[in-house]
Amino acid sequence: MALKISVSPLNFLPTSENPLSIGVRRCWVGSLSGDTSYPSGGYVLDPNLLGLDRVGHVIVPPDSSLGFVWVWSPSTSKLQAFALAGTEVSGGTDLSASPTSSVLVIAH
Repeated sequence: MALKISVSPLNFLPTSENPLSIGVRRCWVGSLSGDTSYPSGGYVLDPNLLGLDRVGHVIVPPDSSLGFVWVWSPSTSKLQAFALAGTEVSGGTDLSASPTSSVLVIAH
């Protein structure tokens, strides 16, 4: 399995077919959840999954109930999970039981 990102069509937010535009940037709000085997180094976020050429930013609000925080690495195009102590979650860790997180994806 892989990282799951779902775009939530809310009445005041864009859908994946009609993203919110801010200048030259497009934004999507949705949710994400991990899978049963976190890959060492993080999940590669393929911009094609959202119909993008490039992902500029991924923002996931911290939630201590997860036991970890999501961090976007633009240099590797990976979404990484870090334990609250500051170390990256070990490869192979099951994140599927963790609560779903909100996510903001900003494209350039």
